[in-house]
Amino acid sequence: VTEIEAGERSSHFIFGASTSCVLIIDAVTVFTVTVPVISVTGSLFTCTPATTYQWYLDGTLIPGATNQTYLSIGSGDYYVVVTNANGCISQSATLSFIFVGLNEIHTSVVALYPNPSNGIFNIELSANATEGVVSVEDMAGRLISEFKYTNNGKIEFDLTGEQTGAYMIILKATDGSVYRTKVSLTH
Repeated sequence: VTEIEAGERSSHFIFGASTSCVLIIDAVTVFTVTVPVISVTGSLFTCTPATTYQWYLDGTLIPGATNQTYLSIGSGDYYVVVTNANGCISQSATLSFIFVGLNEIHTSVVALYPNPSNGIFNIELSANATEGVVSVEDMAGRLISEFKYTNNGKIEFDLTGEQTGAYMIILKATDGSVYRTKVSLTH
């Protein structure tokens, strides 16, 4: 096997026994693979654009972590494996991340009620929380729901179809602030 770089040309002749089959290929296309790069804002990791993503922590696949961004909830060695439009797979360098704590949602920013909840709960935004992304994840880090918000005062979540247990509510404001809190579902 001879390795060739993208953009190079090479010719090869194959000789075999009388029981061999020779296939002549007119052209071989070699695609370049860009190594993904992770940028960090607080505990929010963002990967360079790709077609698919899978995040890993300490060499173990993180279930449901298949978006361009991943919000870390703990310390460890993170990396992402991506696939580009040509189906080529590439892995980022490992990012050693030390988690220093949560910014709990402060009552001046939002109010979350009722907590515990039967599956339907409300988030009220103050004037400081103008726009961003709200995510709901289970405690294993699997994304349950995610959407963009603008400050219309109140967001209602209906998670009655989800299992009883604890869920993380994450608000990522466009100014880079990240606020997190837990809600308990008690059907």
